[in-house]
Amino acid sequence: MINELIDFYYKKELHEEALELLVKLSKDSNLPDLVVKYLQKLKNDNLGLVLKYADWPISIMESYGIEIFLNSQYAESFNRKQVIDYLASKSQNLERIYLEYIIVELGDETRVFNTRLVEIYYECLKHEDDKQDSIYYKKLYTFLQSGNYDASQVLKMVP
Repeated sequence: MINELIDFYYKKELHEEALELLVKLSKDSNLPDLVVKYLQKLKNDNLGLVLKYADWPISIMESYGIEIFLNSQYAESFNRKQVIDYLASKSQNLERIYLEYIIVELGDETRVFNTRLVEIYYECLKHEDDKQDSIYYKKLYTFLQSGNYDASQVLKMVP
């Protein structure tokens, strides 16, 4: 019965109503899987709802952010700037994973995104004990060779 109602809401594009119902049903068990699956079906024109309703799943487990923003059937069509800003407010790790996804997997060459990824690698590297064996060192080194970042911005980070 509930599945039919959710399907009805989806077909009528009553996404907020569907999500509110799914949240109510899922909060008792503290398992947001149904909410995540619904969010994965939404397109960029519903990104505001995705961002709004992703809070609860991500607060339970950060990896739900990956499910929502990388493993969604419409992930490639999302407004990347909005998603990056949202994920940055939740977790630098999620922001890094998403940036790696759009830059490495999707080939996004937006300079500001590339520069931000360099900044994140540099920040992560500062917290590593064995810097040369760090995965962030290797990623930063490789990424700096690409040259697709704002060099003046990156140089400001170096003491």
